[in-house]
Amino acid sequence: MNPKRKGETTEAVVISEMMKRGFDVSVPFGENTRYDLVLDNGKELKTVQCKTGRLKDNVVKFNTASTTSNYTETVEKDYSEHVDSFIVYCYENDGLYQIPIEEAPNSEMKLRLKKPKNNQKKGINWAKEYSLN
Repeated sequence: MNPKRKGETTEAVVISEMMKRGFDVSVPFGENTRYDLVLDNGKELKTVQCKTGRLKDNVVKFNTASTTSNYTETVEKDYSEHVDSFIVYCYENDGLYQIPIEEAPNSEMKLRLKKPKNNQKKGINWAKEYSLN
C-alpha cells in the first residue's frame, strides 16, 4: 500500500471508530488543512490529527510533526497550536490510541506495549494509557 493510501485508510478507521462511539465527525475540504478531523460530542468540537503508527520491538512509533520540502527549503510543521489530539492507528496490532497534544513530543512519539528488557521505568509512554481499544 502506498503512503497516501495508507494514510487515507488510517483516517477511515479512525472515522469509523469515532462514529461507533457516538461522535459526529467532520472532514475538512482540501488537502492542506491543519487538522484531519473534527469530533463533535454534542457539547464541544475537538480537532484531531490522524497518524499511522509503526510497530517495531514492542513499540508503536508515529510522527508528531510533518515535513514538507520544496526546491529552496524544508519546513517542519508542528501541530501543537492546531489540534487537540492525535489519534493513531497501528496496522500491525490493530491498535488505536488517542494522545492529547500537550503530551506529545515535537517530532516523534513512542508508545510501549511491553516492559523493556533493561527494566527502564522513567520516560516511558505506555500504550495502554492511550488505548481506545
